[in-house]
Amino acid sequence: MGTFLEFDIQKNYDQETQNISPRLLELRTKIHDVNYLDNAINRIAYILSKNLIDNSEELQLNSEEY
Repeated sequence: MGTFLEFDIQKNYDQETQNISPRLLELRTKIHDVNYLDNAINRIAYILSKNLIDNSEELQLNSEEY
């Protein structure tokens, strides 16, 4: 059996989460999952690298202006 403070904290948490979208609650849970974060970071790195390679000529042209 929890203390009054624990019950009050849970009540406040429940009230806060009522106004939050299910998607945001899902992401809040995932942000604490190491595998999810590793995959997300790898995906971001892949997309950024691909964009840099795909636009390498454009980046070179822009750098010559400076």
